Amino acid sequence: MPREAESAICDRLWSRAYPADFVHLRETLGLSDDPDDLWCGYVEGIAWSVRCFPGVRESLEALRGAGWNLGVATNGAGDIQRAKLAATGLTSLFDGICG
Repeated sequence: MPREAESAICDRLWSRAYPADFVHLRETLGLSDDPDDLWCGYVEGIAWSVRCFPGVRESLEALRGAGWNLGVATNGAGDIQRAKLAATGLTSLFDGICG
């Protein structure tokens, strides 16, 4: 990947990523890919890289068992958080996701 392309991607996605970023990157980098496909590939890649710390599942299960309702609130893209939860197998432990 040319250095300029890597720099454009890192600058655009440094703090958070949203679908609109891939419209911008498509134009900036002169790509022919559909922006939605680029976004989906990014979300899948992020989800693939996620791992839980030891004890997370057990702790969440204990909270659920004690009657707690659990949710995820994020200021990032909900698509990414949902994909992370699915990749780690934690989706069923949460009652809601807001992002």
